[in-house]
Amino acid sequence: SNFYTEIQKLSKRDKNFFLLIYFTGMRANEVKNLKWEYIDLNNKSLTIPDTKNGKPLEIPLTEQAIAVLNEVKNSGMFVFSQVNRQGEITAMTSYSKSVANLKKNSVLWSPHDSRRGFIVAGGVLGLNSYMVKQLVNHYDRNDVHANYQTYTIAELRPAAKKIADYLEGQLIENNNVIEFKQRA
Repeated sequence: SNFYTEIQKLSKRDKNFFLLIYFTGMRANEVKNLKWEYIDLNNKSLTIPDTKNGKPLEIPLTEQAIAVLNEVKNSGMFVFSQVNRQGEITAMTSYSKSVANLKKNSVLWSPHDSRRGFIVAGGVLGLNSYMVKQLVNHYDRNDVHANYQTYTIAELRPAAKKIADYLEGQLIENNNVIEFKQRA
């Protein structure tokens, strides 16, 4: 069994949640709380004002990410939502059952593996490391050069496309995912 085959068996919401992380390198919490108002389909971009490191995330959306978003289309505030016990629609809170289902079928994977895989793909493709860091909103206070290396969404678009195309090839054509080293 592999990741792509097994996620097809999950709920539409969780499958697309995992695929959006896979194709964007975003953090799981950013995707769980993703609001439609952060997405500009005309400009094919996404802006999350408040992230883990306190810096906004502004990235281009690739064809693959847009296809995932089109699959999820709903009229709620959140891209990935759920109904709570009080019957209110809220941001998605958990995906642990789906990760457990993958594990049960021998797919040892977490959303952070996709984030790492996105970053590794950028390296495999020889892309500018500052562009890759900006795409995933990595910030290193100790790297003084990072302050000089910032890119517009238009400048990031080719790098994001190369990574997403590469990852799609890994996922579908080879019917596998990037191998991760075993965690200690």
